[in-house]
Amino acid sequence: DARFFWDEDRKRPLISRLADLAGVTLHERLGSVRGRVARMEEIAVALATEVGGAEVEAVRRAVQLAKADLTSHMVVEFTSLQGVMGRYYAAHDGEQPAVCLAIEEHYRPRFAGDLLPASPLGRLVAVAERLDVVCGGFAVGLIPTGSQDPFGLRRAGLGLIQICLDAGWDIDLAPQVARNLELLAAEGVQVAASAAAQLRDFLGQRLHYALCSHGVAEEVVRAVLAAGATRPVDARARAAALAELRQDPSFADIATSFKRVNRILPDGFVGAAVDRAVLTEVAERELLAACEQVELLAAPLRAAGDYGQLLRRLVTLRPAVDRFFEDILVMAQEEAVRRARLSLLARVRHLFDGLADMSQLAAEG
Repeated sequence: DARFFWDEDRKRPLISRLADLAGVTLHERLGSVRGRVARMEEIAVALATEVGGAEVEAVRRAVQLAKADLTSHMVVEFTSLQGVMGRYYAAHDGEQPAVCLAIEEHYRPRFAGDLLPASPLGRLVAVAERLDVVCGGFAVGLIPTGSQDPFGLRRAGLGLIQICLDAGWDIDLAPQVARNLELLAAEGVQVAASAAAQLRDFLGQRLHYALCSHGVAEEVVRAVLAAGATRPVDARARAAALAELRQDPSFADIATSFKRVNRILPDGFVGAAVDRAVLTEVAERELLAACEQVELLAAPLRAAGDYGQLLRRLVTLRPAVDRFFEDILVMAQEEAVRRARLSLLARVRHLFDGLADMSQLAAEG
């Protein structure tokens, strides 16, 4: 039978099967596999433009062929060969070797501990597919609950995160998710209003798991993701810097300073420009000067992603913060003074934005 299927399938070019995917239903509310391939193509091309490593035309071809073997006799009979047969049929048709490899690779990882796609094309197709899987699932409410995940969204989400981390692609998943949901809506899918927010939390949970499984302490991961969880590679860099600093005695200094600042600021307080004329005490002027100096030094470090040095710069604020709390009554009776002092503390807290929420750390801080 296998020989018969092999001979029959090769009578048609693999690309000719792309149109057949319109007859393969993904889900009654999500349309066909052909629709998924079209969305994957747009997402993969956009990703390739952002991260590089592959020609756009090769990306398009790899995506168009990625699912084409699903209607072949061989894969209909032996479903576990999807991707594998696509690679062989594409090679038989004279497709580029990188395209052939991507057809098979994009299914990885198939299970926990499986190999990840290693080629640029394979990674791009794999990420595009997993984005569409999770976005489609959440768009129509097929959300995993407890141990139930019949559509494999957790596996797809984790695979998406793992591939980005392995490739070192510092991409922001939030706009990718937003674009995918737009593509679904454009095809008539009724996208749930809560889908984007739910996907942010869902992918954040997958990133939390991925970082913890690589040995990062849970409280470090929690602190880092509380400050931003949509850029997996950036979050990993912040977690590594914070984990390293925790081994240094100065860690307790910066953690304690942050917690003191955070405790006194009212919930949701953003602060305004600090009114220098109101700050007349030595301790508050010293804190403002220290804050301005760190801001100046921190900007290029943040831009370069040098979070280790950035954290060490923040440590230098500790003496000024301590002196401020020792000498200054923050909640002064005069409103202008009180607001200026709170705004100064908000400015200190702002230095940690996008880095880590130190209040999430364990008591040793």
